[in-house]
Amino acid sequence: MDVKLRNKKVSIAILLFFIIVIIIISTLISEKNNKYQVLSDNEIENFVKDQKIVKVAVENVKNTKKPHAIVLYTDNDKIGNYILTKKDKKIEKIKSLEIKRNKNKKFETLGVQTGSPFISIVINDGDLLKNSNDIEVTFDNKHAVTRKIKQNKKYYIISSHRLLNQEKINTKFIIFDKQNKPLVIH
Repeated sequence: MDVKLRNKKVSIAILLFFIIVIIIISTLISEKNNKYQVLSDNEIENFVKDQKIVKVAVENVKNTKKPHAIVLYTDNDKIGNYILTKKDKKIEKIKSLEIKRNKNKKFETLGVQTGSPFISIVINDGDLLKNSNDIEVTFDNKHAVTRKIKQNKKYYIISSHRLLNQEKINTKFIIFDKQNKPLVIH
């Protein structure tokens, strides 16, 4: 009886070992097949040319498990974003957001609040652009990203550079002047 019990335990241990090995191999194969690559500047430029759009800003997010590029573009009286990924050497357009321009507003925004959140900001007002120094974007009251404003640049993409869950998050941004006083809180 001792031998039968020992043989049964050995058989169960061997079976569990093989199940664990199969799970590990399956996981490695799955991760290898779902490998995303960083897009090159040439690939982004070729996409822009193929879409016949005017690229005004690009954010190439490289430091996540799913690298991607965000392209802010203008097309006649519209402004929009493309989110691009590269998987198995093939470039995929994940999502496209587009809004009608309203240049009478001091600024315009569009972006994504799930996955790898970002916001695109267009500063239309010349005085606001001239008096601005920084844009600070806070993603879900946790992660803040700050960018310097250049006097001749009115288009900005600010990404959290983090792959988050699929729940919708809140995004808040503040435009500061040179004395670090808020000019815009949105």
